[in-house]
Amino acid sequence: QAPTKDLFSHTRMPYTEALLRSIPRLADPSHTRLRAIPGRPPDLAALPPGCPFAPRCPYAQDRCRTDDPPARTAGAGHIFRCWFPVGSPEGDDALARNVAAGVPAALAFTGAAPVAAVAMAGAAPAEPGGPPTAEET
Repeated sequence: QAPTKDLFSHTRMPYTEALLRSIPRLADPSHTRLRAIPGRPPDLAALPPGCPFAPRCPYAQDRCRTDDPPARTAGAGHIFRCWFPVGSPEGDDALARNVAAGVPAALAFTGAAPVAAVAMAGAAPAEPGGPPTAEET
């Protein structure tokens, strides 16, 4: 939650950052591939513990997968929930650790790995008797 100007100029949430990075740019050549957020959104009927974006987040650490982040402020009316906010020393450190460790979401975020490869790595296995996956065809 933030005033519009703050949301765009001082993004703190990795999910918001990912959404903003996926917006087409007029300056890009025609047919430029859009940046996608790898993986699948969580099942809203059965949210995992911790941050719901953690499985797809380039900044996520172990704590993100177990503990709900508390509400924090970044100025008047700017409230967010993240253990490793964008633009913070702890967020920068978390992203660097994930890139060094080869975490797929971090590699896709930095451009070190194609998003399609990351999406396939995080894809759920096919159900028995269901349609074939891309790997099976």
